[in-house]
Amino acid sequence: MSRVKSDEIKRRLEEDPLYLEKTLPYALLFGLNKHWIELFDKLNVPHPTWYHGSLHNITYLSSAIDKASSQPPSNEGGSSGGGGFSGGGGGSW
Repeated sequence: MSRVKSDEIKRRLEEDPLYLEKTLPYALLFGLNKHWIELFDKLNVPHPTWYHGSLHNITYLSSAIDKASSQPPSNEGGSSGGGGFSGGGGGSW
């Protein structure tokens, strides 16, 4: 993804006009968002319909994904396990 040339992207856009939009999540995942966003501007491709706001701010989303994927889950503020039900003892009738 990082080595793809503009000509190759143009060819793929002819086959699928949503190619950049569909592959942007993968670019975010692999930390290539800056390169991919530049292609949107360079090739005058409409910005993704699923992202609202400046496409250049999507780097914040990318860094949040990186942070979330590199840190173990925290034990703070959550609960572990469930309470369950302890039924009463039986009586004699």
